Amino acid sequence: MVWKDHEELFVKYKSNPILTAENLPYKAYSVFNPAATIVDDINYITDAC
Repeated sequence: MVWKDHEELFVKYKSNPILTAENLPYKAYSVFNPAATIVDDINYITDAC
């Protein structure tokens, strides 16, 4: 995606996916729409399995 005279806003990470069902500490078949945020210097990751 190119926006005006700027470089691409989003670049797909070459090593996707970075979070898979095998990475989770519970049984899951797939991971959808993971998101990450930092609150009070703590990293949180949410996902839908």
